Amino acid sequence: MVIPGTIPGFPGTGISIPGTIPGFPGTGITIPGTIPGFPGTGMVIPGTIPGFPGTGITIPGTIPGFPGTGITIPAAIPGFPADMVAQALELARKPHVVIATPGRLADHLRSSSTFSLRRIRFLVLDEADRLLEQGCADFSADLELILAAVPRRRQTLLFSATLTATLSELRGLAANSPFFWEAPSQVRTVEQLEQRYVLVPEAVKDAYLVQLVQSFQQQHEDWAIIIFTKTCKDCQVLNMMLRRFRFPSVALHSMMKQKQRFAALAKFKSSIFRILIATDVAARGLDIPAVQLVINHNTPGLPKIYIHRVGRTARAGRKGLAITLVTQYDIHLVHAIEEEIKLKLQEFPVEEQLVLDILTQVNVTRRECEIVSVPGNPWECLGQFLQEPLGRLSSTFPSAFPIFFPFFPIFFPFFSHFFPFFFPFFSLFFPFFS
Repeated sequence: MVIPGTIPGFPGTGISIPGTIPGFPGTGITIPGTIPGFPGTGMVIPGTIPGFPGTGITIPGTIPGFPGTGITIPAAIPGFPADMVAQALELARKPHVVIATPGRLADHLRSSSTFSLRRIRFLVLDEADRLLEQGCADFSADLELILAAVPRRRQTLLFSATLTATLSELRGLAANSPFFWEAPSQVRTVEQLEQRYVLVPEAVKDAYLVQLVQSFQQQHEDWAIIIFTKTCKDCQVLNMMLRRFRFPSVALHSMMKQKQRFAALAKFKSSIFRILIATDVAARGLDIPAVQLVINHNTPGLPKIYIHRVGRTARAGRKGLAITLVTQYDIHLVHAIEEEIKLKLQEFPVEEQLVLDILTQVNVTRRECEIVSVPGNPWECLGQFLQEPLGRLSSTFPSAFPIFFPFFPIFFPFFSHFFPFFFPFFSLFFPFFS
C-alpha cells in the first residue's frame, strides 16, 4: 500500500507500507523521499527487530555517495532500556530517526539541555486518535511540550486506523489545508473476518465463556485465542479461572511490569500458551498473524475499540473468527457497532444445556479466584507461606495429611504464638519444617 502525496515536492513518491501485503509480514515501512536532495532514495524501518523493541538499527548505504554511512535508529526511546542515561547518550549522537513514546521523549526534553528537536523536519504521530483523545491516558501535556520543541516549518503526519471526532475537528482547525487520505473500504473490517455474537444473561456470562473455549479447544487444539476483558481485575481473575479448568492461558494487562508483558506475549507467540487474556492494552499494535479466534468477554463501549480488538485476527489475508458476548444491557452497543462497521452481526449457536451443566462449578471457581486475587489477602499470604512445607508433609505422610489438615485452623493460633519456642524441636523430628 502506497500513500501518495505525503512527501512535498515529489508527487510520485510517498510512504510505502510493504508489511500490508499478505505473505510478507517481516517487511516494514519504506519512506523513499525522506533524505533531502535525494528524492529517489530513503530509509527502511524493518519493524525493527521482532521481539527486541529496544534494539537500534543502522542501515548503511542508504545515502548515495557515502557507502559507509546511513540512517541510524537509536536504541528505541519507548522505555526500553529503562536507563535514562543510556538513552540520553544515544540521543547525544544525533540519530536520524527517533522512535519514542510521548512521555519518555518529554522527560528527555525536560531533563537534558543538550538534546534538541529544532532540526526535525518530519513529525509522525502513530495511533493519532489515541494520542489526541483525552481520557484515562491523557498525552496533551507531553505533546504540548514536544510540539513547542519542534520547528514550525515541518511536515506532520498523523496515522490512525479510526477517524474519530477529534481528528475530524483537528482537520477543520488546521491553518493550511491538510492533505487527507483514507483507504477505500466498504466495511471497517476485513472480509475474511467472520463476526458473531452470543446473547447471554449477565449472571452466566463466565459459564458461556468457558463453554466456548472448551468447545474450540476440543475442535481445534492448535488455534490461538485472544480473550478481551474490560478491566485488569477481570483479566487476572479470568486467567486464574481458566487455569483452574486446565486451559493453557496467560494474562496481559497494564498492571503488569513491562518485563512481564514481554514474557507473556512471547509465550503466547511461541504457542507455549494458546490462550491470551488481555485488556485493551493488547488491542493495538500487536501483529500476531496466527490468531484464529477473538472473544470479547464484554461488549466494547465504543465501536472503534471493537474494530481494534477484532483486528487482532484475520490478518495478512488469513481467515478469522470474532465472537462477542452480549448481555441484556449491551443491545444498544451492538447496534452502534453494526452501524459503524456497516455489517450486521450473526448469532453464534451455543448449546444451552452444556452451559447449565458447568454453571455451578464456574461460579464457585470464579468466586474463589476473586477472593485469592484481592491484594494483601492474608489467606493468600498464608497459603503461599505454607505451600512448600505442607506439600512435603503430604508427600511424606499422605494418609495422615487429610486427617491433619481440617484441624489446622484450630491449632494455628497456638502454633503461631509458640512457634519460635518449639521451632528447634520441630526441626529435629520434622525435617520438612527446616
